[in-house]
Amino acid sequence: MIESGGEFGIVLLFEANLQIIGTSSRVIEVTKRFENGEMDIVTEGTKRFRLYSYDVGNDELYRARWNILKMTINFMISLKCIRRLRTTIYLLI
Repeated sequence: MIESGGEFGIVLLFEANLQIIGTSSRVIEVTKRFENGEMDIVTEGTKRFRLYSYDVGNDELYRARWNILKMTINFMISLKCIRRLRTTIYLLI
């Protein structure tokens, strides 16, 4: 999927609570590949979505039903927040 440019969803897991708003993303660049199969990637968010149900399969992957949000919100985020978000996403992947 990563090599083909497919989209995937990112949802924040904060203090053991899965947030209901997420972002559909696609990989722009694979910056590093590790021997164990993990990768460092650069992504681009494409759409925001709202989860309305989800479950965790036997393979420990989340599967969800969602709706694309049509509204646009402009916001600024500090570098400190980006670093924390990057760490959280790394832990989720």
